[in-house]
Amino acid sequence: MLTVMGGPALAQAEEAVTTTSVQESSDVLSLVQSLMKKIEELQKQLLAMRGEIQALRSGLREGVENDDVKKIQELLATDPTIYPKGKVTGYYGPLTKEAILAFQKKHGLPETGEVDEATKKLLEDYLKKKTDKHIAPGWMKAPGLAKKIEDKKWYDSSKNPATTEANAKGMIDAATNVIADLEEKIEDAEDDTDADESDVEDAKEDLARAKTELEDAKEYLDDEEYQKAYDEAYKAKKSAYAGLEELKDIDSDDMEEKAENMLDLAETAIEDLEDMIEDAEEDDDVDASDIDDAKEDLTRAKAELELAEDYEEDEEYQKAYDEAYKAKLSAYAGKEELN
Repeated sequence: MLTVMGGPALAQAEEAVTTTSVQESSDVLSLVQSLMKKIEELQKQLLAMRGEIQALRSGLREGVENDDVKKIQELLATDPTIYPKGKVTGYYGPLTKEAILAFQKKHGLPETGEVDEATKKLLEDYLKKKTDKHIAPGWMKAPGLAKKIEDKKWYDSSKNPATTEANAKGMIDAATNVIADLEEKIEDAEDDTDADESDVEDAKEDLARAKTELEDAKEYLDDEEYQKAYDEAYKAKKSAYAGLEELKDIDSDDMEEKAENMLDLAETAIEDLEDMIEDAEEDDDVDASDIDDAKEDLTRAKAELELAEDYEEDEEYQKAYDEAYKAKLSAYAGKEELN
């Protein structure tokens, strides 16, 4: 026979069930909250570890050998347009320098061939986007990755202390000379009935842009913002070269002569700096740190000159000219340290 429980007994039973359900819900909620807290702590630890792992040393340049160089090489090798050789050795040689130059050019950075502060920040941003230890082939070319990183507006060139007044003035002078060459070639082209009118118009547009960029560079120079002045002057030089290319000005014979002249100027500047360092080391009034800085500039200038000579030997005269020009600027920077 089934006995139906009612009255006080039923009420007690219902209360017991309710209490048990509430207790179970409370226990589950506490467990979830505890797990969420642990997950949050683990995420913080992971981020901290990534930050430590991806931070790069300063002073990465040609001649350096360490794990950071290896890490950078592995990253750059994922984009064959930047680092076609793709060698991962840990040694910062001419191939790595070329890859860094290509990386800087692609991202609109000053093309120094060294991992300066601005380049270092961008490389670290790329490295921090990794989801695991291994960098898959083609990873750096993933759709939207570069844009996502660059949209952060991480780069403030005014904070890069590497560019001196001498560097900025030198680049402004170089841009001024190329612009003058372009103006002369445009005049010649306008008198040449065989010249394509559309090419002349394109060259004029390049000239107008170059002049605007040069004016901006001069304004930055007056405001003592030397990195920005250098950057704008470099843009002006590139714009003027683009105009010359429209008019087919940069033929191999012309560029070969320019490269040879620049190599001679760079070699002379380096020899002058070597003499100045030698004199400074015998002068007790010269600050030792200035001498060390000048020696660093000398080492960089020599490496750039050597690369320029390699390019000249390979008949890549534009690259030879550019590297020789950098060598001259580096030597001038060393001389300025001692002045």
